[in-house]
Amino acid sequence: MPESILKQLEEGVVLGDGGYLLALENRGYVQAGPFTPEVTIEHPNALLALHEEFVHAGADVLQVLTFYASENKLAQTGYAGRLEEINRAAVRIAREAGGGRALVAGNICLTWKYPESEDECRRLFDAQLGYQMAEGVDFIIGETFLHVGEALIALECARKTGLPAMITMAFEGPDTRDGKSPGEAARMLEGAGSNVVGANCWQDPTFMPNRCARR
Repeated sequence: MPESILKQLEEGVVLGDGGYLLALENRGYVQAGPFTPEVTIEHPNALLALHEEFVHAGADVLQVLTFYASENKLAQTGYAGRLEEINRAAVRIAREAGGGRALVAGNICLTWKYPESEDECRRLFDAQLGYQMAEGVDFIIGETFLHVGEALIALECARKTGLPAMITMAFEGPDTRDGKSPGEAARMLEGAGSNVVGANCWQDPTFMPNRCARR
């Protein structure tokens, strides 16, 4: 079994995977627009194969494909009643592909319910994490948050699992939607107990770290 994510980070660079929804969209398995991950139950072999490609490429971490696998998002494509099935299947597939060679990270993301209802955000996060924890994940990734406020709620829910938590923000412009710079957002998340903080999506990978470092 691989060392914990925190131990690996202490020792050096940790390589992760990513881009599952877009890769599977390009292969014809994910519907552009909703980008919900029903592929986990409709075409599990396609997802398994992509996970295995990342393992063969050297990934130390596999994220479960549960981006937009929340009840409200799945309802938009007729899969609300299959919340448990989709989240559990995503973990099992990642575990199979990892084969004990890679850590498996649980995954939650922006809900589009913030800031209208913080309680609804908590409910949606807790439901996903409950099913993912039942199948067994090694740590939690919360990603692509446009508001620091929602990221902090996700972190709160992730920390209840007792596992390490990684939270990443998405920046449409210089600041978050609730007016925090990348530096401010990182400090707030670290102060609230996030083990790893970062940025993902919305901007290209060369632009994001440069701007975050400056601010």
